[in-house]
Amino acid sequence: MEYRLESSVVRKSLTMDYTQDCIIEIRNGTMSNEALKIGEVSKKSGIGIDAIRFYESKGIIKPKSRTSKGYRIYDADVVKTIKFIKDSKELGFTLKEIKEFLDIKVKSSSQCTIVKSKIEKKVEDVKDKIKQLNKIKKILVKIEDHCCQESNSEKCHFLDFL
Repeated sequence: MEYRLESSVVRKSLTMDYTQDCIIEIRNGTMSNEALKIGEVSKKSGIGIDAIRFYESKGIIKPKSRTSKGYRIYDADVVKTIKFIKDSKELGFTLKEIKEFLDIKVKSSSQCTIVKSKIEKKVEDVKDKIKQLNKIKKILVKIEDHCCQESNSEKCHFLDFL
C-alpha cells in the first residue's frame, strides 16, 4: 500500500489485523485509503467544519460511517460534492435545490430533462430579479437626483419618508 505525502511516496506494509478505527475501502478491485475525517474534508474542500456539519444536518452530504470514537468518516467523493454545492450556490441555487440535484443524480434515470427544467426555472427567476433590481435602481437614481439639491440644506427629504 502506498501513502502519498505531498511529493514523496511512503510504502507501508499492510497487515490484516483489525482495529476498530481501521478503515480499508476496496473500489474496482483496488484498495483505497481515501477515507477522510471531517477536518481533512474541510481542508480539501476549503469550507469550515461547521459548514460540513450543517450540510450533513440538511441531508445534503452524509458520512459513510463513524469510527468507534464517533469521528465522521467521509468518502473522498464528498470533496467533489462540496465543490458542486459551492458552485451551485454561486449560481443562485438554494440548498433545497442543490439537494434536489444531488437526489436526481442518485435516483433518476431521466436526469437531463429534470435538471434542464430546474435550470430553466432558475433562469426565469434570475430574469425576474433583474427586472426588480432595475426598478429599484431607477427609483434610487430619482431620489439621488432630488436629494440635497440645495447645498445648504440640512434636512434630508428622503428621511422624512421613514
